[in-house]
Amino acid sequence: MMKWSDEKKRDVALLVLRVTAGAIFVFHGYGKLLGGAPGMAGFTKMVTGLGFPLPDVFAWAAALSEFVGGIALILGLFPRIAAVFTAMVMLVALFMVKKGALPKADPDYALLAMSIAIMLMGGGRYALGRFLPKRGTSVPQGAPAQSTTAQK
Repeated sequence: MMKWSDEKKRDVALLVLRVTAGAIFVFHGYGKLLGGAPGMAGFTKMVTGLGFPLPDVFAWAAALSEFVGGIALILGLFPRIAAVFTAMVMLVALFMVKKGALPKADPDYALLAMSIAIMLMGGGRYALGRFLPKRGTSVPQGAPAQSTTAQK
């Protein structure tokens, strides 16, 4: 039987967390943006009922946060940033829509916790974002280190 290091277990757990949360967010964002339940008209009406100023803007922001943020979580592209947006959507859903009521808000608490975990831990080794260059460099994070001294 193969033994996994704690680091490998962590990276696999983050992959499972990202893909699961991301798929749920994509599904819900898709329903708002591209039809199905509730569609943008129905969702905007609900946001209007919450008393948000500029309800059209907030409805689109939430739907895009779910859809685009979910895709980003699945792929592991800017997962911390995506998780901030999905967490904000969950906070509104939890406390403004469902008023924190259990068991109705169970999925929202779980998705908020998943978003917070990803914000804190990042995407892990199995995230595409690891192959993007770090700030101030042109070398992707996942690329092997190269020697800076000339070989003789």
